This record gives sequence, structure tokens and C-alpha cells, in this order.
Amino acid sequence: MTNNHGAGDVAWQNWHRNGTRCPKGTVPVRRTTVHDVLRSKSLFDYGKKQRRLPLARRVDAPDVVSGNGHEHAIAYTGSSSEVYGARATINVWDPAIEEVNEFSLSQIWVLSGSFDGTDLNSIEAGWQSGQSGALR
Repeated sequence: MTNNHGAGDVAWQNWHRNGTRCPKGTVPVRRTTVHDVLRSKSLFDYGKKQRRLPLARRVDAPDVVSGNGHEHAIAYTGSSSEVYGARATINVWDPAIEEVNEFSLSQIWVLSGSFDGTDLNSIEAGWQSGQSGALR
């Protein structure tokens, strides 16, 4: 077994020490050690990712509150960045519709490609309530 740093043979899991492998059809789960917890600045910070520098606002980024009443936030990664996941906390408790032409929408989008229509890929998840009051 070789680690990612090329340092040679390394037992990176406890069950590797005796030469065994993870049983077929199972997933190895690394157990947290006391040393792992003590490396953290505090118990509150344990398991949290380190803060990164704030994302720079792109010059061509649209305003987050436009004149049409839509509110949204955008985060860009850059042309060569790979995204391995996304997460959102969406409050869907009793969305209120006050006007006939209104609807309430909470969603997360992950987009890849360009907006010229040739290679845009999108995955979306969320919740909306329209003028019929039906939740979708």
C-alpha cells in the first residue's frame, strides 16, 4: 500500500497493519482518535473545515437584488476549479403567496458551462409554492 505522497509502504488504516483488506462490499470508515480531537483549536471547531478567503466578486456578476423583486446569491469557483458537492439549508415552512402573480421559491442550483447555450449543465433542487397554493 502506498500513500498519496509517495513515502512508501504505509498502514493508513488499522486493519492494513496485519495485511488484510476491507471486506468486499463494505466501505472503510476511519475512526476518530483522541489525537484527532486534540489537534483542533477547540471542541467547537472540531470537524469543521478551515475558513477560506472570501470569494472575490466578479465584475460581470449580476446584482443579488434586481429590480424585479428576485433575491439571490451567487458563488463562482473559477474556470478550472472542480466541485465535488454542494449543500444548502432551505426554509420551506409555510411559504406565503400574497399576490395573484407571485410564487415563492427556495432552491439550490449547481451550474457548469457557459450561458451562451452551447454547453450549460444544471442540477437543481428546491421547493416552490405558486398561486394555486400547491407546494411542489
